[in-house]
Amino acid sequence: MHRKVLGVRGDLVFGRARVVVFLDGCFWHGCPRCYQRPRANAAFWRRKLVVNQTRDRRQSARLRAAGWEVIRIWECDLLRRSAGGIRTVTIAVRSKRRAG
Repeated sequence: MHRKVLGVRGDLVFGRARVVVFLDGCFWHGCPRCYQRPRANAAFWRRKLVVNQTRDRRQSARLRAAGWEVIRIWECDLLRRSAGGIRTVTIAVRSKRRAG
């Protein structure tokens, strides 16, 4: 399930359904709800976050352009309400398999 598609490594890859799931860590990807900017070495972390977010957008766009469905789930959402994330993935995979 954890494999590369078009040079992008998804956390969960459903090849037949063409669905890629990313489980984005709130700190590393800058969750809009709970990200807290580090005080030490602030310039480094600001640049790191911009690089990560830019890469995320570029990878998602590349996959979508090739016909893949991309699902991104925040770490905090997975911890707070994992059933919602699981439901989202299940619906996407089932609908894509039926259509394909």
